[in-house]
Amino acid sequence: MARTTLWTSSAAVRPEKYEGGLEQGTHTGGTSTFEIPAGQEVWFHFPLPTPWLVNDLAYYLERVAILWETDNAQVTEVAAYHGPGERYTLSTVAQEGSFLQAGPDIPDNTYTVQTDAGDRPRTGYGVQASIKVKANGSAGRVTFGGAGATFHDTPLRGHREAVARQ
Repeated sequence: MARTTLWTSSAAVRPEKYEGGLEQGTHTGGTSTFEIPAGQEVWFHFPLPTPWLVNDLAYYLERVAILWETDNAQVTEVAAYHGPGERYTLSTVAQEGSFLQAGPDIPDNTYTVQTDAGDRPRTGYGVQASIKVKANGSAGRVTFGGAGATFHDTPLRGHREAVARQ
């Protein structure tokens, strides 16, 4: 049984286009900060390094973590994308505050990914972590510290899937 966690820096985050445009943000040190106009809601996307085949074993997406902090704004949705067609809604619970750390004792910014059948999705394309942030009554701010994903060499059912090298 093998598990690996891969992270990407906050400099990789990209805002999704929305009405009114959005500044590209400020990237300093280990964080990236974006100003969000009052009442606006914006998706931000992190491309994540994704293993597909390691030592002849397929890999499965287990969980995604996003490091973030809001000021007069709230996270309204978190999702993971696997390639062009698979979308997994991970949370629709509104959250605000500081979650710039990750770990087993900090579950509020770590999200488990499962298929409708309850398994981990098998990787075969790139994975993207996405987070939607809404400014409260006046302009808001979101700061990101990075994003990561944990991959496992078994689906939840507990069997290993060996794949022959092509």
